[in-house]
Amino acid sequence: MSSKELTKTGVDAVFGIAGGAVLLVSSVIIGRLLPHASFIIGAVISVFGISGIFSKIKSDRKTGLAILLVGLVFMSSFVIKPVAAIAGTLLSIGAFASLGLGIWKGIRFLGGLKKLSR
Repeated sequence: MSSKELTKTGVDAVFGIAGGAVLLVSSVIIGRLLPHASFIIGAVISVFGISGIFSKIKSDRKTGLAILLVGLVFMSSFVIKPVAAIAGTLLSIGAFASLGLGIWKGIRFLGGLKKLSR
C-alpha cells in the first residue's frame, strides 16, 4: 500500500468512526430525549450534505448525498411521526455500519502502517 493510499485509508477510518459515533449518539439522545432538536440537527446535517454534493471530488459528492439523506431522515422523523420509528432504526443501522467500516479501515491502516515501517 502506497503512502497516499495509507493516508486515505487512515482518514476514512477516522471519519467513519467519528461519523458513526456522532450519528449513534445523536439518534439516541436527540431522537428520543429532545425530539424538537431533531429537526434543527437534521437541517444542519442537510446543509453539510448539500455542501458535499457540490464538491469537485466524486467520492465527496457521494458522501455528501449520503449525509443529505441522513439529514432529511432526521428532519422527517420530527415532522412525520410514523416515520420516527423507521427513521430511528435506519439511523441506528447506518451508525453501526459507519462504525464497522471505520474500524475495518482502521485495521487496514494499522496493517499498512506496519508494512510501510519495515
